[in-house]
Amino acid sequence: MEEGEQKYIIDNQEIMRRITQQVLNRVGRVNIPSEMRINSDNIIEFYLHPNGDISNIRFIKRSGFYILDDTTKETIEYAYSRYPRPKQKTLIRYKVGYYLRGY
Repeated sequence: MEEGEQKYIIDNQEIMRRITQQVLNRVGRVNIPSEMRINSDNIIEFYLHPNGDISNIRFIKRSGFYILDDTTKETIEYAYSRYPRPKQKTLIRYKVGYYLRGY
């Protein structure tokens, strides 16, 4: 990871986390059945570009539940456009935890 990427992540991680969590809360309510009780996580990564696009979205680790993996991917696809734009192509990686006990 280059210095510019690292600085972007450090400077923007909290706002990006907040944006992602807000979107995940909305997407999760639609996608995940309210009676689902699971503790699992996944890890997803993608490149964020200076023009605001993303590319190479992929899972480093899947949760074992397609509904959770689909929810994570959909969340990123909605949230990224609200992220601050980096000055250079930047690798973003999220670990998303699902601790579901029903709503």
